[in-house]
Parts: sequence; C-alpha cells; structure tokens
Amino acid sequence: MSQKLLAVTYIRNNKRRIAVPIISLCLCFVLTYLTGFMLSATEATFSSVYLDNAEKIQFIDLSDKALGVTTNLDPDFYEQSLEERNRVIGDLAKKLEDHDGIRQTYTAVLMGATISAIIGGVNYFIPLVEKEEVSGLLESFGTSVIEGRLPERPGEILLDRATMNNKHVQLNDYFDYDSFRDRYTIVGVLDSAWYFGCGIPAEGEINLKSIVVFSGLHDLTAELEEEQIVLGSMDAVYDYEYGKKNMKSNVTDAIGNSTKVIYGGILVILTVLLIVVCSMYLRERHNEWCLYCSIGFSRKSLYFCIMRELLFTFLTALLTGAVVIVISVLVLKGLMIDPYGLRCCYLDGVSLFRILCANVFLIGILQIPVRYALVRIRTVDAIEDDLY
Repeated sequence: MSQKLLAVTYIRNNKRRIAVPIISLCLCFVLTYLTGFMLSATEATFSSVYLDNAEKIQFIDLSDKALGVTTNLDPDFYEQSLEERNRVIGDLAKKLEDHDGIRQTYTAVLMGATISAIIGGVNYFIPLVEKEEVSGLLESFGTSVIEGRLPERPGEILLDRATMNNKHVQLNDYFDYDSFRDRYTIVGVLDSAWYFGCGIPAEGEINLKSIVVFSGLHDLTAELEEEQIVLGSMDAVYDYEYGKKNMKSNVTDAIGNSTKVIYGGILVILTVLLIVVCSMYLRERHNEWCLYCSIGFSRKSLYFCIMRELLFTFLTALLTGAVVIVISVLVLKGLMIDPYGLRCCYLDGVSLFRILCANVFLIGILQIPVRYALVRIRTVDAIEDDLY
C-alpha cells in the first residue's frame, strides 16, 4: 500500500497511555543524573582540598628523628628543647627557599579544619604564624580580607567563606578544633576560591611548628632529600603527589565503585519495568496490528511505526528530563551546595554519557518483545485457513 502508517496518529489519540512511559523514563534519567551530581559534590570538594590547594600551598610535618633533634619531655627542659626543634625547622625552611620552584616558606603551627561533604569529610591545614607574618602569608596565597580585619591578638584567625558556611559559623564566632586547647575567634573573611585560613597561635598553645611551602612543585620529597632529610613513617609531606594518592584511594576508587552499583541497579530496575510495560502495550495492540496486516500493510511498515513511537517516547523523556534536571540542580545548588560551602560539577559529562548509553541499551532490549509481537501477528486469511 502507498499509504504510510503514522506514529503521530496513535500518540495524538493516546496521550495518557504514552505519558506513563515518558514520565517513568524521565524520572529515571533525572535520578541517574542527580545521583552523579550529588556524588560529584563530594568528589569536587575533596579534589579542591587534595589537588587545587596543593597546587598553591604545601605543608611539611617532620618528626624529631628526621630533624636530628630530641624533644625533652621533662617540664624543666621541654620549652628549651622545643625552641631548639623550631630553630632547626626554621633553618630548613630558609634553605628550601633557595630551591628552584619554591617561592616562599614559613614556619607555622598547623591547625586542621574539616570540610564535611555529602559523603564523608576532608581535612586541610590552617597555618598559625606570628602577627607580622600574616600579611605576607595572605599575599603568598593570593588572597585578602574582604570582611572584618587582620588578626592582631593570639587566638584570632581568618577563614574563607566556603569553610565558614560549611562549619556554620559567622564573623566573630568561635572556631573549635579538638586537638587545640583554645577556641579561636574568626575576625576576618578571606576572598578565596580555595579552602584556606590563617591566624595567630593562642597563648599557651603548644608551639610545635611545621613548614609551610608556597611553590609550583608537585613533589617536595626530592627537595628534602637534597637537604639530607630522610623521611620515616612519622613524617608527612602534604603536597600534590600526596593529594593525588589520597584522592584516588579515598575518593575516586570508592565513589567509582559506588556509582557503578547505583547505576547498575537503576538500569536493571528500569529494564524490567520497561519490558513489562512494553509487553502490556504490545499485547493491547495485537488485534490492531493484525488488522493492519490484513488490509495490506507489511510487518516492516508496522515495525518502523512502532520504532517511531518508541523514539518519540525516549526523546520526549530526554528533553523533559533535561528541563527537570536543570531546575533540580539549581534548587540543590541553592539549598545544599552553596549554603554548605561545597564544590560540585554542574555539567556532569559522565552521567550524561551513561544516560545516552542507557537509552541505546533500552531501545536495543525492547527489540526483543517488539520482534516477538510482530512474529505473532496473524492476518484474516491465515485465520480462515486455520478454520478450513
């Protein structure tokens, strides 16, 4: 027959029936993307600390053995031995400044800050230095105070806005950290795209100093080896290489395995539901297709008509899902990402690729019930032949 079967005719006359699979697919696509989006908030936040921060600032925390000193724990000699240890640390810091690639070094007491992500948390260091060194430290990091003032007294610190949002603190609030005996007062907010803070050690705080390095080097181990520093199990160098290893072991591998399980579960559930819905849809239209074949339409024409209907369903679900995803991401950004000082990837290419792959896979799987339904079509002539 010259007349062509039009998918739009069935779609126009069965809007509610077509809407069910469209909504189901749309919700699954949205769920898939938002799952990746929420997990990306954890990955991007950890990456900002482990990698982005390490591109600008590194920390060297050495034991007495590596420094070749002994800290006397006797109260009568403790302060004197601690001063000697810090003197050795200061000398090493000055020597490192002569190395190519190292711009500036400081000695500082390191206070930790924990950024709570969607899953887990990540720590970074807040260097506590002398009052006279605060301005130079900020200049070396490339930031400045946008609200409040510089620290002037012991126990005062500066923080970036993201950290303050994450810890739910405001200007002039106290910032607590378990390993420090004193509470620190936030006196200024930093203009920083990175997680960063600095301040002045509180009076009576243990003055155990480490080295703060500003450089573009990814690995400081070789620089320490040049200064005859042998690293042991009690020593730590928090540089880009350290961050990359921790990023892989603590985040990339862990989240990667979780996402595979989540996406696999969503795909299995969606596949089963679609096969069930499609089978019901094909069974309901069996008599209609038998009639079409009886009046001269070929099975090939029916197949292409069915495929156009399926493609319309999937494309509509994709477009609707895209709109819902954009709205959902903006809502989550306003309710969860920005208020908690987190980082995220708004355009998740991996999730988009998985959604497209899922579409291709599902359309391929649906070929089985469609082909089976076409094989079962019987024309009026065939029925009459069976009767006689």
